[in-house]
Amino acid sequence: MEKSPVYLLRSFFAVKGDPMVSSLRESENQFVMSVKIRLKRVGARNHPVYRVVVADSRSPRDGKFIEEIGTYHPARTSDKVTLDLERIDHWVGHGAIVSDTVKSFVRAAKRAALASAAEPAPAPAAAPAPAEVAAE
Repeated sequence: MEKSPVYLLRSFFAVKGDPMVSSLRESENQFVMSVKIRLKRVGARNHPVYRVVVADSRSPRDGKFIEEIGTYHPARTSDKVTLDLERIDHWVGHGAIVSDTVKSFVRAAKRAALASAAEPAPAPAAAPAPAEVAAE
């Protein structure tokens, strides 16, 4: 198993009692990332719009974030959620924790992607037969 650069840096500079080292699991000798994929509220009062962001778990809900990976518009009737599934998989692969709400969005988006991939592509419409020219 390859160790992440964050692990290598933290383990190199680890000092006993340091709060940053408290996330080190001694039994597994690896770090638990304090990064979450969650919603950040933007938009006007009574007209919420949310951004799906990757943020440090210690930062406030609407505070700074690492990366924006999607949006959620609850007022829309269609296309409420847009997600970058590739980046979500990247962050989850690196140990990010997904909030319950975002997890339901990801599950629905992956289900929709599988359904669209499973559908056979519509056959191209057959070209109309050339009209027979009546020879006079």
